Amino acid sequence: MIRIPLAAFALLAACTAAPQTPPPAPEGATVSHLGEVYPIEATAWGWQLHADGQRVVCRAPTAEDCYWSLRNHLTAQARIADIP
Repeated sequence: MIRIPLAAFALLAACTAAPQTPPPAPEGATVSHLGEVYPIEATAWGWQLHADGQRVVCRAPTAEDCYWSLRNHLTAQARIADIP
């Protein structure tokens, strides 16, 4: 009976572990939107940037994916602000 919870825990731990190899560094890559420039940084979890003090994780390690992740984040923040 105790084998099932232990096996489930081991599977969950294996799935949530940090990736062993980080994605390639963006080497000074930036994203521009509405006149603001956002630098991209590489972490063990992938590429990300900071907008309005919040971390925005890029869908894939490309500048285009970071751009669309940023646009989606900024659009969501604007719509949340419009909620009464």
